[in-house]
Amino acid sequence: MDVSLIKKYATPKTVAFLLNSPSNPAGYVLSESDLKELGEYLITTSWWIVSDEIYEYLGFKRPHISLLSLFPQLADRFILINGFSKSFAMTGWRVGYGAGPKSVMNLVRSLQSHSSTCLPGFIEDAAVVAIETGYPLVEKEIKALNLRRQYAYEELSKIPGLKLGEPEGAFYAFVDLRSALEHSTTKKGMSSMQFADYLLQEFLVAAVPGEAFGAPGFLRLSYAVSQEKLKEGIQRVREAVARL
Repeated sequence: MDVSLIKKYATPKTVAFLLNSPSNPAGYVLSESDLKELGEYLITTSWWIVSDEIYEYLGFKRPHISLLSLFPQLADRFILINGFSKSFAMTGWRVGYGAGPKSVMNLVRSLQSHSSTCLPGFIEDAAVVAIETGYPLVEKEIKALNLRRQYAYEELSKIPGLKLGEPEGAFYAFVDLRSALEHSTTKKGMSSMQFADYLLQEFLVAAVPGEAFGAPGFLRLSYAVSQEKLKEGIQRVREAVARL
């Protein structure tokens, strides 16, 4: 996170800043010093701040800190986005929440009410338990996920031709394929989009190509699976890269 880069791309048309930490796809977690530098800059703007904190419990190298907790003076233009599918493993139930100035939330409610009317009762009940219990509800599972994060990083780093930074949060490894693709003798010129298709069709491993994130040449892999599946999946990735 580099404030000078934000300044470079800001224009008179800029109206909002979207913050995602812990982040998807790179797994980066903004440090307190990062957030303080960012907050000092955002105070000088008139932008809305939309903070996506859906991975809030999944900060492994450092804990997640909300920008608003450091800069409460931003509250009148701060919109929090969160949910239960990630930190509470309620994937597929699609329940989330937003918080912000009442004038904005009223508009959000008007829009949302015309796209979906209500949640099934059992999902509402589960969400209440999750939000009232908080981190202790999933502490054991998150500790297990951290072990898989460490394993995935170590094993993927051993594969010749692949590079990746250590994921600090969320549950993804964002792998740099560019060297492996560039030096391929069998599939010269293959894009990461094509590699993801090749990985799926020939090795039955699902991944998201970097093109989906504006980062061609990269691949997002999830380690939010069982240890057995993770081990098998990484071995298949190793075989797929070796065949290049």
